[in-house]
Amino acid sequence: MKKAHHLLEIKPYHFNTIKPNDSVLDALELMGEKDLDFVIVIEDNNYYGILTESACVKSFISNGENTKNIKAKEIMINGLPIVNYDDTIETCLNTLIIHNVIYLPVFDNFSFCGIITMHDLVKEIQNSNIQFVIEPEYNYA
Repeated sequence: MKKAHHLLEIKPYHFNTIKPNDSVLDALELMGEKDLDFVIVIEDNNYYGILTESACVKSFISNGENTKNIKAKEIMINGLPIVNYDDTIETCLNTLIIHNVIYLPVFDNFSFCGIITMHDLVKEIQNSNIQFVIEPEYNYA
């Protein structure tokens, strides 16, 4: 069965990065230029989280014009469940489902490797005709 690193190998290197102290407007500009729905918040090879288009919109609604003064680190999403570089696609999908998220940071030991999305997994499952069983939630308690 394919592993998380196989999905990362077919994705372009994470060009969609900003630094924690970059403004939300900088992030939105990058998202608009590259047609992205999230950017990775990273500095000096240290992963901090992700900043989603949705989080930016919520910030704009809440803060209006003051959004230009808000830093990425103030509204980014951190604390997402993570998967390991060698985890199977089945493990990745189960992790997304159990935690009700659509983004998964991938690490090799303590080294950040990239982000796998629900879209990446669904596309891989469709292309590979993978069949698997989703574990019931009570096994993860």
